[in-house]
Amino acid sequence: MLNKLNMGSIFKWLKQINILMNLINAFRYNLKKEISITQEELLLTKQKLKITQQELLYFKILNYYETNSNDKYKNELIFLKDIGCISLFPYRQIRKLEDVIVGFDDNKRMPFVIHNGDRLYFPESWSLSQVKENYISLIEEQSILGGNFLEKSPHQYQTESFCVNKGDIVLDIGAAEALFALEVINLAAKVYIFESEKMWAKPLEATFEPYKNKVVIINKMVSGVDSENEITLETALVNEKAKSLFLKLDIEGSESLVLEANMNLLNKDIDIKVACCTYHKNEDEEYLKFFFDQIGYKSEFSDGFMIYVHDENIRPPYFRKGLIRAQN
Repeated sequence: MLNKLNMGSIFKWLKQINILMNLINAFRYNLKKEISITQEELLLTKQKLKITQQELLYFKILNYYETNSNDKYKNELIFLKDIGCISLFPYRQIRKLEDVIVGFDDNKRMPFVIHNGDRLYFPESWSLSQVKENYISLIEEQSILGGNFLEKSPHQYQTESFCVNKGDIVLDIGAAEALFALEVINLAAKVYIFESEKMWAKPLEATFEPYKNKVVIINKMVSGVDSENEITLETALVNEKAKSLFLKLDIEGSESLVLEANMNLLNKDIDIKVACCTYHKNEDEEYLKFFFDQIGYKSEFSDGFMIYVHDENIRPPYFRKGLIRAQN
């Protein structure tokens, strides 16, 4: 009798536990659903805010030049009025990149796009459409694969007369996916890739696995000190006897700081070319021209202008040179 009572109590207790667990699971499910909805709503709100900010910037620019006429940006302003919205690159699209091949590597668990016969990998969380869209954007804005995508190319690193030559050591500073490094891989004697964002670590390793004998990937920020998370260019190249260098810098507005901190390298008696972004900050265009003049480098700007819509501190004249090309 006692055993039957005990068993009955146990079954009753287990039933209550089961009910409780079902309630907990239901609560978890609803909580996850609510969190997911909240995140989606937050993302949508951010997107709407971004669109609103860009619309305000568009009218701010047009209003500014209504009272501050400047023929220097005449064609760019006509383009903005014609399309009725802001544009990072205020120039007519001449042609679009076609025949883009994307895929997913089941072994490496990452998406990729084919570039000049090589696989250029992207973060595992990216969709194939996201990869394709990003790749097309990079090719067109940097005027790669034959160029002539936009009326003007403010973000074009290389030209016929300013480019990576056979035997150069290339430093891709702020590499992200390292399209630039992959584009010049067969010309370069060696390539150093600097990218501190962790999301790019695995894709970079996968992309350059076929070239690991001539590629060094450094997951640190370039600066004027050597530490756990930072490295100087001289330290990175300590074992190299370089005769010629090609530096490409796209580091979110830290370009001038990195160049200043690595003057010893820039002053070396070897052939050095630098393709450096100038669009991140209001003053970078003027300052970097002055900087290269002071150290005796000849320099020129890329053609056209950019409107860096992501800079919350953007101010007149709003239009900025995309990058400066300099050589000693």
